[in-house]
Amino acid sequence: MNESTYEGRIAPLKSITVEWYEGFQFIQYPFTLYLWSVFDKFLVYLFEEESSDTYAGYTKVKVRIEWENGDYLEDRIDVGPGDFHPPWTSGNYLKGPGVGSIPRGVMYGSSFEYDLDERGRVTETTRDNVQWTDSARD
Repeated sequence: MNESTYEGRIAPLKSITVEWYEGFQFIQYPFTLYLWSVFDKFLVYLFEEESSDTYAGYTKVKVRIEWENGDYLEDRIDVGPGDFHPPWTSGNYLKGPGVGSIPRGVMYGSSFEYDLDERGRVTETTRDNVQWTDSARD
């Protein structure tokens, strides 16, 4: 399928690749997942492992996400009490606040584009054209 196939629709998730992560190594990286819910379980497990010891920091996770329309996001998620933690979902965390807010930056790279008003607030973003959960629409 090409990008025009998704015109006017939300493009489905293609893959989520965990390129590396810190903390308790229970899965060899890199590895690829195909559902947001499975990725969320991985992050929750890291959070619970982090919370079970006396370490008060966070666990870094480098992830590359690709969608069927060719969009991609390569970013880092910091898992810990001061950042990503349950009950948040990874997709909504990575999508960011969207229209009306400042653009959400990424650590490594992204294909997303923004239109901004004179105050630097998002008026339109291509982040709205891709799926951030396993449901058909957010």
